[in-house]
Amino acid sequence: MIAVLKDAVECLEKYRDTRSTSGRVHYESAIEWVTDASTDWLFSFTNICDFLGFDPNYLRDVLLKRENKSAKPVHPRMLSLAAMGGQP
Repeated sequence: MIAVLKDAVECLEKYRDTRSTSGRVHYESAIEWVTDASTDWLFSFTNICDFLGFDPNYLRDVLLKRENKSAKPVHPRMLSLAAMGGQP
């Protein structure tokens, strides 16, 4: 499940400023997946976060704020610790 979350984060990073059609599709799909709060699908963002012990609302907010051009990038280790409530 961590691979699905990792792939979405990598798509957000890699395709953020892309001009290619396929890159935009990957980026928009990742945004759509992160913003969808439903739990109907096993591999939904919320279900994966719950399974991994992350707060889905907090992680969603962090990822979406990263997409704001004025936001500073969050280091992956800091993101992981914050999403787990500060526990290593």
